[in-house]
Amino acid sequence: MTERQKRVKISPKTKLFIMERALKYPREQRTALALKLQSEIGKLKEPVPQLEVLERMISHYRNHAEDNPQDKPWSIATLDVFPISPQELPTVFKEYKRHVDEGTDFTIRQAKWVARLSSTQFPIGFIGAIAKTEQMYGILGQQPDFEIFDRLLAGLPGTSDKWQVPFAALCSEAGILKHDPTKFKDKGSTK
Repeated sequence: MTERQKRVKISPKTKLFIMERALKYPREQRTALALKLQSEIGKLKEPVPQLEVLERMISHYRNHAEDNPQDKPWSIATLDVFPISPQELPTVFKEYKRHVDEGTDFTIRQAKWVARLSSTQFPIGFIGAIAKTEQMYGILGQQPDFEIFDRLLAGLPGTSDKWQVPFAALCSEAGILKHDPTKFKDKGSTK
């Protein structure tokens, strides 16, 4: 008789790490990715989930990401449903070209954020972190919390002027995983 392995408790930090990797490598076979994740999670000194658990989590995150039409590839054909102003299209095409050259996906969500922020001093390549944050909040069924990006854009104290903020810090346990939209009340509310 085989002995059943005890299931490890997966920390929010590890769940976020698994989600980020599942979305970053959507074409990698899930068993191969799960094996890599086991190794990487072990190096982080976190409890390592069983292979089957990781495979289910990878599938769950990928399937939920695919449900949103904004996570489909961008092209000019998507402009009917997801319009971008003509003034912003040259910047969107530039970012699209960069993704094609790198062999990475360029989604409707990314195009939307490139267009929205193209007139700012925000580096275009960093906008992917905003799109990924929005996507991850959507998978978790939560309202996005973009405070770190707002602070960076406004140049507020305590923000990096080098724009090299690690993605994990942008979606830390204090941010994306513990965000509770119910704790924010309308300022006009007396409740």
